[in-house]
Amino acid sequence: MVLKAGLLSRSKPILFKRAYKFYQAKDIAYAVSFIESNKTEKLMFSSSGALINRITDLVVDNTVVRKVINKLIYLEGDKIMYRNENIKLKPVISKFTHKSTISNPNIGSLDLETFIDNDNSVKVYAAVFFD
Repeated sequence: MVLKAGLLSRSKPILFKRAYKFYQAKDIAYAVSFIESNKTEKLMFSSSGALINRITDLVVDNTVVRKVINKLIYLEGDKIMYRNENIKLKPVISKFTHKSTISNPNIGSLDLETFIDNDNSVKVYAAVFFD
């Protein structure tokens, strides 16, 4: 049996092809599927049927790896051990037109922005070249 969840008009409907268990808490409905013995998928829906979130949990040894959109969260018991989030940033584009007063076009400067990581190593988070 295939069930369809009615979502917002801009979203594609979700077809429930696997066995899901459904739960409700206040105005949120949850659809939980056990994909493998160590992997589950949780879908969260609003009262209107719009998909709010898709969460995938993978259990490895004593650690739960939770994937939420572009985030990875590593849990041991009730503690967050590590969190990784991919953030897509747009480059800053200047409207200033650069007029070089340097006679040699091969001269430039490199600006590195850094931070000190948890293991006391220096990491670069931004690099800009000026000519």
